[in-house]
Amino acid sequence: MEDRNILKNSKMKIFLRIFSNLALALASGLMFEYAFVPNKLFFFIFFAFVPLLFAIEKEKPLSAFFYGWLTGFVFFIFHYYWLTTIWGMKFVLILVLYIAVYYGVFALILRMLKVNENVSLKKIFTICTIWVIGEWLRGHILGGYSTGSLAHALFEKPLLIQISDLGGFYLVSFFVLWINLIIYSILTNAVSIENKKRIIVFSMIIFSILSIYSVIQFR
Repeated sequence: MEDRNILKNSKMKIFLRIFSNLALALASGLMFEYAFVPNKLFFFIFFAFVPLLFAIEKEKPLSAFFYGWLTGFVFFIFHYYWLTTIWGMKFVLILVLYIAVYYGVFALILRMLKVNENVSLKKIFTICTIWVIGEWLRGHILGGYSTGSLAHALFEKPLLIQISDLGGFYLVSFFVLWINLIIYSILTNAVSIENKKRIIVFSMIIFSILSIYSVIQFR
C-alpha cells in the first residue's frame, strides 16, 4: 500500500512538472507575440524568455528542445497568421513548424550550457552571442525569415534602438536577451549572491553608457 502511494505521488509530481513547464513555454510564446505590433506591449520582450528559462532549467536536453520549440511555435503561429490570406494555412503551418525549430535548438543549447548552474557574465555574453548568430543564420541561410527578431519588437521606440547605429538590429537583440538573462539570474536560486551582484553592477554600467549614447543620438 505504501509503495502504491509513493508511486502515485511520483507520477503526480511528474505530471505537475510537465504541466507547469508546458504552461511556462506557452507563456513565453504568448509574451513574445504580444510584444510585437499591433499588440503594443513591447516591454514583454524584455522578460519573455524568463518563463522558458525556468521551464528548461532542470530538464534533459531533448525536453528542453521541445519546450523551446513549443515557445517558438506559439509565437510564430500568431506572428505569421496573416500570411494565411496569401499562402494558405497549410503552407504557413509548415513554415511555423520549421522556424520554431530555431527556438528549440536555442533552448537545447541553453540546457547543454547548463544555464541554470551559476549564471556568470561570461555565460550571459556567450548565450547572447549564440542568439545573435542564430538570428543572422535564420535571416540569411535558414530560409531568410528574419521577421520576429527581438529587436523588431522595439521598432516603434526609437530611443531604445539608437545602438543599432553601432551594430545593427543584432546588437539590439543582443542586449534584449541580456536583460532577460539578468532578470532570470535575479529570480533563480541557481546563481550565487556574488555572481548576482557582479552581473547587476556590470550591466548597470553598460546600460548607463548605452543610455547616454542613445539620448545623445536621439536628440
